[in-house]
This record gives sequence, C-alpha cells and structure tokens, in this order.
Amino acid sequence: YMPAGMPEPLRSQLSLYDSPADYAYLRDGEAKAPGIDDATGWEELTSRLQLTGFDEAEQRTLFELLAAVLALGNVRFAEADAAEVANPSTDKEDNPGKVADAAALSVVADLLGMKQKELEAKLTTKVLKINGPSVFSKRLTRQGSTYTLALSPEQCGDTRDAVARAVYSAVFDHVIKRLNQTLGAGSIAASDRRSIGFLDIFGFENFAFNSFEQLCINFTNERLQAQFTDSLIKRQQEEWKREGVHCAHISFPDNAGQIELLDNSKGGVLALLDEECAVPKGSDEGYVSKMHTAFASNELYCKPRRGKGAALHGGKPGVVTKYDALQFIVHHYAGEVQYTASRWLEKNRGTLHPDLPKLLAGSSRPLLASLFAERAAADETKRATVGASYRSSLRALSQTMAATTQHFIRCIKPNMEQRPDHFNGQVVSRQLRYTGVAAVVEIQRAGYPISYTHASFIGRYRCVAFDKPELLAMAQSDPRQCCAGILEYAQKLAGDSAPKEPWLESLLAQVGATKVWLRAEVLNALEVPRRSVTGRAAVACQRLPPPPPPPPAERASDSA
Repeated sequence: YMPAGMPEPLRSQLSLYDSPADYAYLRDGEAKAPGIDDATGWEELTSRLQLTGFDEAEQRTLFELLAAVLALGNVRFAEADAAEVANPSTDKEDNPGKVADAAALSVVADLLGMKQKELEAKLTTKVLKINGPSVFSKRLTRQGSTYTLALSPEQCGDTRDAVARAVYSAVFDHVIKRLNQTLGAGSIAASDRRSIGFLDIFGFENFAFNSFEQLCINFTNERLQAQFTDSLIKRQQEEWKREGVHCAHISFPDNAGQIELLDNSKGGVLALLDEECAVPKGSDEGYVSKMHTAFASNELYCKPRRGKGAALHGGKPGVVTKYDALQFIVHHYAGEVQYTASRWLEKNRGTLHPDLPKLLAGSSRPLLASLFAERAAADETKRATVGASYRSSLRALSQTMAATTQHFIRCIKPNMEQRPDHFNGQVVSRQLRYTGVAAVVEIQRAGYPISYTHASFIGRYRCVAFDKPELLAMAQSDPRQCCAGILEYAQKLAGDSAPKEPWLESLLAQVGATKVWLRAEVLNALEVPRRSVTGRAAVACQRLPPPPPPPPAERASDSA
C-alpha cells in the first residue's frame, strides 16, 4: 500500500515514488489487483495498527524503515575507475565496486538515520583479519593486522540485499512481538492456553528459473504435505481400528524420501549447502558438484538433461549456458523442479559483515538501534545460516501441528484470468497436484477406496443372492454375517473376472463393525453378477405385455 496508497505529505516526506514499478524489489510483481483500492487499504492498515497498540509516531517509524528497504533496492553499483583503485594491478580480479547513484543512497541513509559516507563504506568494503604473510590484491588495503577488502559490484549488491533482508526481518519480528503482547499471549499460563491457529501455506513453485527461495518454499510444502499425509492416514487408521479392520499390510505412499534428501542433517541438500558455506574457498559450483556425487544413486535427484530430451525439461538440446554447472533436479511430490544454485552460498549465509550490525545499532532511529543492539554485540560469524534457521523453524511448526487437531482447506482457482464461468482443466489439474490433493487419491487407492454401510451394501448387492433366501434372512438379525455371505457367494458367481484368492481371507475385502471395505478390483468383480442379474430382470420385464388402456369412462373421469 505504501507507494500507491499512502497519502501526501507523508509520501513525500519518506521520498516514496508513486508506482511500485519504480522499485527494483517490487517491479516484477503486479502493480494492480482487481477489486483492491490501495487508498482504502492504507486507511484500514493504519487503523488496525492503531487498534493493536501502534501510535502515530510508532507507525511513522515503521514506515520509514520499510521505505528504506524499498529505497535500498534501487541503490546500484558499478566498477570503480582504474584511478580510484588503491592498489592497481594487472591481475584478472574484478575491479572494486562503487555506488553508482549517490542520490538513491542519500535517501536510504536519511531514512535509516545514519551518515551517507559511513553507509557507503560499509556497503562497498568489509574488514578482514588475516593471519600469516601479507596478501597482495588490488582490492585489499592493509592497516596493521587488518585488511579492508573492497567488494566487487556483485558483492556490493549482495551486501545491500542482506541489509535490506535484515532490516525487514527485524521490523517484521518486532510487529509480531507487539501484536502478541497486545493480545496478551504472554499473560496466560502455559497450562491454561487454548488456541486456534491458521496456517496459510506457500504454493508449490516451479518456474523457468528456480533459485534458493523456491527450494525453501518447496521444502516447506514437502514438510506440510508430510503433515497432511500423516494426518490423513492417522484418521483413516483410527476409523479402521474402530471398525476392527486389519490394516498392517497396507503400505501408504509418502514423501519421506524427498524430506530425507532435502533435510538429512548428515548429508542432505541443505546440510551440504551449510557445509560448503563453512569451507574457506567454498563455491556454488563446488556445492553442486558435491551433490552430484553424493546423490548419484538417489532416484529423487538427477542432473539436468543435456541431450535430445532437454527440451522436455525447459532446456535446449546442445546449448551450453553459464548456469549448466549450477543446475540440478529434485523430484518433489508434486513433480520435478530444476534449480539453479547461482549465489546460493551468499544467500544462505544470511550474515552481515560484522561492521554492519554495529552501524545499524548506531542509528539515530531509536527503534532501529534497539532492533540491532543485541546482534551488534554478538559474534556475527557464529550466526546460524538461513537454511539452518529455516529447517529449525519448520521442525518446530511440525511439532506444534502434531499436537493439534487439524483441518485442511484446499482452494482451487478455475482459471488464472479471474474470469467467471471459465474452467481451465490444465490449471485445475496442476493445482490439484501441487496442493497434494492428488496424493489423497493415491492414499485412498492404497487402502480401501470403497466403503458401504452394511445396509447400503445389502441393498445394492442382495440381488446376486436371491436364490439364497437363508442368507438374506440374516439382513436384520446379523447384517455383518449377511454381508460376508454375499461377498463369498458373489465371488463364485463372478467367475474369471474376480481375483482368484478368497476376498475375505486375502483382505481384498473386509467386513467391519458398521461398514464393508472394498478394494477397487473387488468392486469391479462384484458388479459383474449384479449387472447380470439386473440385465436378466430387465429382459424379463420387457417380455411382459403392457397394461391395457383404461376404459373410456375412466379416461373421461380422469380428464374431469
């Protein structure tokens, strides 16, 4: 709402542009949403913040920091000129980076409450302590036992993005903490807490270019799909237990293999990424190479196709790109996704240069300073990686969900154009697969997908046992035995169309306390004698002469 909904003069005071498209962090999204009025949305946002304990001054501080995050994305970097390089040389290193747009950085520094020169220095350099002999590089400047490393333009961009993520994350955590305080979450004893939680999950993502963010999102979906599957299976098994139905022989499909591949603490995809981040000369190429070796025999992991089949997976046969050495494929429960590990190590580290938390903690904005005070005093190098924190958070969420009674809602869009009365089968099919609904069908097929109450089963299939009146006589007195008798007799009548092994003894069908449980092949075989009986009955009815027409007097009376 800030660029399009914030009113003047506040928008000008925060140096906000009018359109989201003017911001690097926003321009790839949709600027307008049908049916959404940004001005109205802004008023609702501010009134709700006021309701939850944020006064006008606190709201302005939040908006200043969020405006700074948006403005940070517009700070660009370029290579410094040769004359600006402290230690010029003829090697093939990247030239140091410099801020290409001082005006954009000036806006950021003002919103964050710090000096522009100090911010520029921390975005374009970092301080290192190197033990041992002197190191010579055109990007290193020695000062006693420490070196100042001038970052390349790409590294400057990574640092800028890391600062933006850190500020946004700190503000987000602060807002959530205040909301919980307002709602009194901390004032209730743990033993007395009752809660209703709502979890709105990410959709499964599979784009032309899938990066670290898509892996995290899809890993979340794998975890939640496992939770959904476990919950569904547990409920089904509980019903079978009540019915007295044996289910130990049933093997249900699951995505345990995908979770093991991604989350194995001793060698999964994310653990190997953490390991590569800790290696002094770790690289994205080295990380992917290690995965190719570690998962060579894992059927859920493979290298991208480079031959004639490449076109089927988004590639071009025989075409080599700069990303080839960084790509790998994971077979998720919803389908296979090709990832490109470009800049993954930098994204996963998630740490700031040690000087940056100190810079943020020294801000003239009291809120920003307080948000980074603890982090500035800690050892930034010992901070958990993004992947490790994410995995830990997901495990905690899974434990919380496991202790609750869960209900699931799947929302399916009929089309992507938001058009009424338009059904796109491909779009719906993809959503059913990505949201795990297709997995429900697989689980049902693995067990007993068809069930009837005793009365419904007898009502539908009693016709196959009309010549067994003693069997049908038990329908009221012993319906469970009646159902078992109909199954045994129907198997004899089904002939070659029926599975050869005894249905009840081989557990292809079971008669529970209140229901009859059937495998699909048993249902198909049951329909054979039923269709035969109903077909003969229909022919018999057709042989009967039609009833004579009523006498003329009766027809006249009816007309009257």
